[in-house]
Amino acid sequence: MSEQPFQTKAALKQFVFESAEEITTLLKSLTHPKRLQILALMSEGSCSLSDLLERLELQKSALSNYLNTLVENNLVEKIERGLYRITADGEDLLERVAISYFDIKIREKDRLLKLQEMLKSYTDVETEELDMESKEQPVIYVPKSMNLIKGIKKLAWATDKEIPFYGCIERVMEHFKEPYDYNDLMGLSGVAFKLFVNKEKWDFRSQMGSHEHFKDQLLKSIGYALISFQLEDDSVEAREKMVNKIREEIDQSRPMLAFDLITPEDWGLIVGYVDDKLLVRTYNENPNKTLKKYWESIGWIQKDQGTIDDYYIGDNFPSEILMFRKSSPIVDETDTLRDALEFSVETMQTPEITSGSEVYVNGIQAYDKWIELLENEEYFENLSEEELKLHIHKNAWIYGVLFDSRLAAMQFTKKIMSKFVDKERKALLEVSHIYEANIQFMKEEWKNFAYPFWYDKKKGKIWYPAPSTGTQKGNWLEGTTWTSDMRKNGIKVLKKLKTVDMKVLDFLSVFNQ
Repeated sequence: MSEQPFQTKAALKQFVFESAEEITTLLKSLTHPKRLQILALMSEGSCSLSDLLERLELQKSALSNYLNTLVENNLVEKIERGLYRITADGEDLLERVAISYFDIKIREKDRLLKLQEMLKSYTDVETEELDMESKEQPVIYVPKSMNLIKGIKKLAWATDKEIPFYGCIERVMEHFKEPYDYNDLMGLSGVAFKLFVNKEKWDFRSQMGSHEHFKDQLLKSIGYALISFQLEDDSVEAREKMVNKIREEIDQSRPMLAFDLITPEDWGLIVGYVDDKLLVRTYNENPNKTLKKYWESIGWIQKDQGTIDDYYIGDNFPSEILMFRKSSPIVDETDTLRDALEFSVETMQTPEITSGSEVYVNGIQAYDKWIELLENEEYFENLSEEELKLHIHKNAWIYGVLFDSRLAAMQFTKKIMSKFVDKERKALLEVSHIYEANIQFMKEEWKNFAYPFWYDKKKGKIWYPAPSTGTQKGNWLEGTTWTSDMRKNGIKVLKKLKTVDMKVLDFLSVFNQ
């Protein structure tokens, strides 16, 4: 570290003036507190990605962005795959920033003490001795800008609406006074009849329902378009640009779909803002994140608390927002329904679908892929406890979404059959009956697809939903882990579900002739 490099203020002025752009670029690399915390964590030694993710409570994508910025500015270097350390430049900058901030706070305290002494000399009123740490004056927060779209209902799990993307769109349709509920959206998009399994790995994204193949069909069916606006990078400028776009939409009373608002990443709704804080609806809303607690923590007691305190602040800043625009009116409802059913038949018969960079085994063939994954006992035997827990979750999640989809399919076909006549109406009636029986069967077999949080090690048992309700009251099964026998029973269930979908496909084929 160089000491006193500038002998005169003129030299300092000239250096800063000529180097302003480079200095600003360097300082911008620390504009997010997490980047500074990364340097602090690395000041005592190298850190792995897993260490940083755990300590900083970040998503992997966000952490990668922060690390890339620090590496680009030579403050951090990558030692090997997944392992990073602070550079000499990083140590130098970290130390100087810390010392400068510390000196500023010391001078701030000294200024306040001097002000107190000065006040004593000009007034007879006795003032208490200043105690910065224990007697700080409360800060009253006054928002510069705020707006909220009122009346957007909450989203919630275990309500037979398990796919957030379509649950969010249902709320938007309600706000726009459109006649489409969750079951309509699932049926019109074809998601009610789909099954996706990643060709290479177990994953969660396959069940999100936001894949272009289905999203485009839905938008065509309801006469809307979605305009994407993505976060360019993690800079302050890029965030401000997105916040401004969000404000424009909210001020026009248009809620937005947003990705990455929560952890693990998924879709939610942005329904308002207070300065740069986004008011959201997500599927993991938690009472601890109510705005009332947040307002109290920063000293803002709002008089009209019935409008905003019910909403939540997102866990993360969104990586993408989708803005709704009405594109065309629906001329003939029956033709739209027939087109959607034809699309569903074609999708069920399509063996593979590409979405983004991933390839998914689809439709009837997806059952074979899922069975193949469950049959690989050697693979499961070599997993760590944490890896097995993750696979338990993924297996249960796919099953849960499949149950939700088929329940929507049953309700969708029941609802629309009055729009058709003759063999088309008869086909829809048969499909609704098949899926009604299928739903009961899936409830009874749910014990073979338990979520990891259904396992109670103290009791040595696994909870699972009772067939009579599917989601609420349940029963207990002996065991503390996902066993080979459970996987074998799961395979039998999937083979039965495959035959069910083949029957459905046979009846629905009347719409594809």
